[in-house]
Amino acid sequence: MMIYPAVYGAIFAATGSYSTGFLFAAAPSFLAFLIFIRPPIQGAWISSIGANLVRAAQPIVLLQAVCILGLGVSIGVAWDMFS
Repeated sequence: MMIYPAVYGAIFAATGSYSTGFLFAAAPSFLAFLIFIRPPIQGAWISSIGANLVRAAQPIVLLQAVCILGLGVSIGVAWDMFS
């Protein structure tokens, strides 16, 4: 718990930008959010992870992910160009 602020400081120092630093520093917080919103897993974690990986490899799920990533990149590029 005491080392966490130092890790954030190292991320900010390494990136040289608060916007990029906050983007990288937000990843662990987002993963914690995903863990907390899920209901408890009944059974082994390995089977749950395997089932989610199989589901994520389905073409419709991959297409949704590509669309969301494309939309996010488009908004980011447009924001950067017009601001």
